[in-house]
Formats: sequence, C-alpha cells, structure tokens
Amino acid sequence: MAFVGIQTSVRRRLTRTMMYLVLGTVLALAVSGWFLLVSPSLDSIARARIGQLGALVQAQLHRLASTTDRQLKITASWLSSEGASLDHRTLNRRYMPILAQYPEYSSILIADTGGSEWLLLHKPDGGWMNRLTSPDDTDGKHRFLHWTNSETLEQDESQESDYNPLKRPWFREAMRSPPGQTAWTEIYRFFTLREPGVTAAMRLPTAGGSELVIGLDLRLIDIARHLNSVRLGHSGQAMLLTAEGRVL
Repeated sequence: MAFVGIQTSVRRRLTRTMMYLVLGTVLALAVSGWFLLVSPSLDSIARARIGQLGALVQAQLHRLASTTDRQLKITASWLSSEGASLDHRTLNRRYMPILAQYPEYSSILIADTGGSEWLLLHKPDGGWMNRLTSPDDTDGKHRFLHWTNSETLEQDESQESDYNPLKRPWFREAMRSPPGQTAWTEIYRFFTLREPGVTAAMRLPTAGGSELVIGLDLRLIDIARHLNSVRLGHSGQAMLLTAEGRVL
C-alpha cells in the first residue's frame, strides 16, 4: 500500500510538472507570437493609418490653400474690372457674405502702396469692423467702424494707433512676390486681434501705375477647426506642428 501511495504521489507531481511545462510552452509561444507576428502587424497597420491621416491633413490644407488662392484671384479680377477704389461701403457689401461663407478667414485687407488700407474683420460675436487707414492721418489716429451688417452702422470712432500697412508682414511678403501670385507669410501675431495666424497676400498692379495688395487672414485656431473632421480611430485627432515640433 505504501508503494502504491508513492506511485500516486509521483504521478501527481509528474502530471503537475507536465501541466506547468505545457502552460509555460503555450505562454512562451504566445509571447513569441505577439512580438514576432502580432506586434509587427499592429505597428504596420498603425503606420499605414497614420500615413492615411497625414494624407488627409495634407489634402485638407491643400484644399484650403487652393480656395484661398482662388478667392484672391477673384478679388484681383474684380478690382481690376471695377477700379481700384477702397470705398468701404462697396467693399463691405461685397465681402461680408464671403467672410460669412468661409469662417476660415477672419479678415480681408486691401492696401495700396501709398499707405491707404481697408480692413474688414468678422468679429467673434458675429459683428463686423472696418479699420480705415489713410496716409493723411498725421495725428496717429485711425477710423474704426462697427457694423451689424453692411447697412447698419453701430459705431464710428477714431483710435490712436501706430499701425502702418506698409510695414506689415503680409504687405512686405506680397511686394517681394511676382504680381498675381499668392504669397504666404510665416506665422505672426495679427495687429488687431493679437492672435497668431498667417496671411495669404497677392500684389496687383493698377492702371494708374500704383499697386494694391490683397490679404486674407487665417487664424491658427481657425485652421485647426478646419481639420476637426480628420480623426484617427475613436479618440485621435490631427495636430498642426511647426518645423521645430511646437503644437499650433
């Protein structure tokens, strides 16, 4: 009876050992399979998905750049045919609907080489503002008009300002580029909103021998909103980075 008991004990130990060996082997195979097969496949799928996301972001930005270029060329064509007047009421009636249709653009600017400028800004509260700059403003004040719409003027005021369109990045960038070609600025801080953004600008010769510069302002926050539809999985989102890796 003692011998049978010893045999049973040995058998149990061998069975337990075999189970541990089988479990260990299965675990080792599973870990090896993960690192050798599953993990590389997941990495490959992730890289492919991120590549698709990058292509989507690039397509969205290319579409925005193409739309901006088209709007500048339409404006240039209209100014050439209608004359280079900076009458604010005429310009407001034409461009308020355009800025309302394209929320990516916060403002549009038209300035001449003499230092006169018209700015139309779509304010965050839905209203509108003109800044009218003239080289004759020797007292350092500029005129600001606040509108509900193109026909309803809420406020007409003058404010002290050292603003000069000829010294702004968008004007200088356009003057360095060939006429009719869209020039994009580097990121800079807008004078009126004090927010970072970029401006697409275009130089336009006029019949009188002077030149106009047309600009469309795009705040970085609006460009980011433009990419809201680009998503990675359930929670991943696209981000814009500078060349130095800073998040915009």
